[in-house]
Amino acid sequence: MPKGVTSVGQWAFAGCDTLESINVSGDNQFFCSVDGMLLSGDMTRLVCVPCAKTGELTIPDGVTVIGDRALYGCEGLTGVTVPESVTDIEMLAFAGCEGLENITLPGRMTKISYKAFYSCASLEDIVIPGGITEVEDGAFGCCGGIKSVTVPESLVRIGCGAFSDCEAIEAVYYGAEREKWQQVSIDEENDPLLSAMLHCADDFAITAQPQSESVKVKGTVSFTVHATGAHSYRWQYSRDGVKWTNVGASIPSARTATLSFTAKANYSGYLYRCAVSDSGGKILYSEPAVLTVAAPAELTAQPEDVNVFMGETVSFAVRAASAKGYQWQYSKDGVKWTNVGGTIPSAKTDTLSFAAKTNYNGYRYRCVVTGTDGKNIRSSAVTLTVRKTAAVITSQPADLSAKKGQAVSFTVKADYAMGFCWQYSKDGVTWKNV
Repeated sequence: MPKGVTSVGQWAFAGCDTLESINVSGDNQFFCSVDGMLLSGDMTRLVCVPCAKTGELTIPDGVTVIGDRALYGCEGLTGVTVPESVTDIEMLAFAGCEGLENITLPGRMTKISYKAFYSCASLEDIVIPGGITEVEDGAFGCCGGIKSVTVPESLVRIGCGAFSDCEAIEAVYYGAEREKWQQVSIDEENDPLLSAMLHCADDFAITAQPQSESVKVKGTVSFTVHATGAHSYRWQYSRDGVKWTNVGASIPSARTATLSFTAKANYSGYLYRCAVSDSGGKILYSEPAVLTVAAPAELTAQPEDVNVFMGETVSFAVRAASAKGYQWQYSKDGVKWTNVGGTIPSAKTDTLSFAAKTNYNGYRYRCVVTGTDGKNIRSSAVTLTVRKTAAVITSQPADLSAKKGQAVSFTVKADYAMGFCWQYSKDGVTWKNV
């Protein structure tokens, strides 16, 4: 843009889908360029962002006005950082930014202008900052991805179709009492907003659940729950999701909305939830969140050799701390190993079980254990012995009569025998090993 340009019309760059950068002559007094964006000469007004901009965009600090249609049709933008200096976002400023997933609105604004975010189909959670008194007509119209809207106490009016065709809205969070919500003027064509679940400041409800965490050993764990009408918090943990225990007083945050502590390897797999109480003693439990502590697996019990008959159940077991996965393997020669297939459901558990077949005789088995740090260790290899049939006695020992001190000999014969152990009894009821 040369020196002589003094004004730019509203649709000057409309439809320039491949435009990546707008560059301004250094001696132009009316406009300037920052990172390819067109701004007023004093850098207080964002005039235009080229349509081909993609990914994350940061608007320069000091900008106070995002102009009419400034980002219109920037479909490739996924996030925009708006500085706190912005006091006004004009009509259609972000309209057609279909890939925009998140935007944080500054707290100095007083309104959201006409169709400012029209057809931003990827937006999911809208937080209207405190101080906003009006959401003008069509502001978020055709934003089909919006799931929740947070509304401040300051809001007075929601214009016609401000949330039209936003059928995915599930929840509205209002920052004041339910009675005051009734005083907010909501114009026609806002059915999706009115049909959503309304949560007010005087309601007792959990509005945001704790999220699962994955940290390294000695890293900081943080679980947070948000609730309206809450009087107290009590965090609990569980190893199995059935029996729950209160987090002890040694962790000061155990009675706050955010639980924080240092991770230990043996905490991996624990579940955490918060018991939230209102002033009347009613309790709501949050959904459980899972803690994963990235630590190397440590074998605490190795598998053992198994000797069975054909058709009997074979069972190999391994025990490990900080384990997140198991894969049993077998080998015919102890050199080449193959994963036990998916036809055996227990192949990916800590205990491998299956029916013995004679052709498995002599096979070796081991388990590959994956730690919560993603690294593998292997158990010792053990041997499976499969016999065709149980021992069969073919010749019984005979009764003997002998004098004191005389040598005595009893003999038994058996097929498929693996071992013998003689016993004696004085009464034929109680038997003891010789």
